[in-house]
Amino acid sequence: MTTKSIDEMEQSLLEENEEYKKLHSDHLHYEDVLERLAQKKFLTSEEDVEFKRVKKLKLQGKDRMNQILDDARSA
Repeated sequence: MTTKSIDEMEQSLLEENEEYKKLHSDHLHYEDVLERLAQKKFLTSEEDVEFKRVKKLKLQGKDRMNQILDDARSA
């Protein structure tokens, strides 16, 4: 499968699969939060906990997105 066809499949999932669309939106939000926190010189203990929590959520979401994409590829 070519990279272009994977990109087309992801675009199709964004348009047709509500779970994938939500996961993608969440992923972008998590990236923004992590970027904001990463720009700080120092994190408070609360910010450090938030950073770790958001990283974990982002990874879990990305794993699920990849699972959905793999399922769509094999269908």
